[in-house]
Amino acid sequence: MNKYIVFLGLLLLIFGCSGNQNSAQKVELVDGQPVIDVTVDSLLLNAKNYESRVVRVSGIVEHVCVHTGLRITLQGKSPEMKLSVKTSDASRPFDMSMKGAKATVTGVFKRVGGANEVCDVESAHHPGEIYFLECNSINVK
Repeated sequence: MNKYIVFLGLLLLIFGCSGNQNSAQKVELVDGQPVIDVTVDSLLLNAKNYESRVVRVSGIVEHVCVHTGLRITLQGKSPEMKLSVKTSDASRPFDMSMKGAKATVTGVFKRVGGANEVCDVESAHHPGEIYFLECNSINVK
């Protein structure tokens, strides 16, 4: 009788502990990389830590490129913290009505490769001028 109680106790222990595996928080992936939630200010202040990583940032759309619609500028909490965002799909430009709205953008944070991509790298005054976010998705509120 005692053997059955011990056996039943072991079964309950084994199956009871293994049942919590599905309750773990799922990590969101984009292009096989985990998405990192970060503020515009923190992203720009720690730019080297996020280079080539997938990030999600929120900010106010301060500017939409009127010439092509392929770039926007997101402003962080500090007015001087501005992040350039480039669309990854030239056939889908940003909507001009986004200006002034709050937007959440997910994409790959990259270093400017050439002077004409975002700005002149040599004359950059802050990290927002030598880095940009290549937009994979955007949600405007």
